[in-house]
Amino acid sequence: MGSMGALPTELRLSPISGGGECKAAISAGILPAAGQAASEDRPREARQWGWSAWGSFILILFVVLAAWGLQTAVWFQPTAVGILWAASYLSGFLLGGVGRGRLGAGIAAGALVCLSMWAIEQQTEIPPADSLLLAAILVTGGWAAAVLDPRMVAVTVGERRQELCGRWSIWDLAFVTWAAACLVYAAPQLQTPLLLRGSILVTVLSGLAACWAAGRWVWLDQWPLWRVVSLACLLGLCLGLVAVSGPSHLTLLQGLRWLVGGPLNVIAAQGLTVLVMMGLWRVDRERAAGACGAP
Repeated sequence: MGSMGALPTELRLSPISGGGECKAAISAGILPAAGQAASEDRPREARQWGWSAWGSFILILFVVLAAWGLQTAVWFQPTAVGILWAASYLSGFLLGGVGRGRLGAGIAAGALVCLSMWAIEQQTEIPPADSLLLAAILVTGGWAAAVLDPRMVAVTVGERRQELCGRWSIWDLAFVTWAAACLVYAAPQLQTPLLLRGSILVTVLSGLAACWAAGRWVWLDQWPLWRVVSLACLLGLCLGLVAVSGPSHLTLLQGLRWLVGGPLNVIAAQGLTVLVMMGLWRVDRERAAGACGAP
């Protein structure tokens, strides 16, 4: 047998399209030890929050605390409600995304949801049971956006999309159990009139669509024409449902003022809050990718 030379070691940095993610693949002719491949495939920096993400979280927490402790002006209340609902959505996205399976993330998200729910009760006349139902819907919507549409989370945490599809744990089952328990507990105790409840529910669902669209706008780099048209149709459908769910006794001008100053204000505040927060999260993601040597 001839002499065997040194084993070749090759370091390849290959960006994954859409996220600028760097993947270190070391081929040395031998199999890595158990558990080593995962740490080599995903750099530790890609899974940590940077100053942008932490700053955005502290900022929205400060806004929620301010809304909880202070009574805002009447004209600003729809915007405050939209920001608070966006905080609940982002909490669900955190639970299903970068904080999935982490106890600290669960505690932080739970505290943010509770503060947002209490602030909603402080700023509006929504009863506690109705506020709990809306919070459960918003958190579940954010969690579902992270779990069922893993493209955004794959870029956020530095993993491939295929690795996240179909991955369920005891944390996910616990979250689903919590959401179902909130719905079952709050449904028999709703106090809001039926028509007003329907209008609020339509606004919440339209806000969820706006939040989901804002997240995809941040994390997806390629937007073909059909995707833009589909997004416009979705938002147009939500706008139509909100307009139909409004009070029927208003004149055209009064209805327009109600639509712009009320539901549209709430939906726009939700979408813009999610857009800004996820934009800051992506800044951290790109910084982590740059630290790994990605172009």
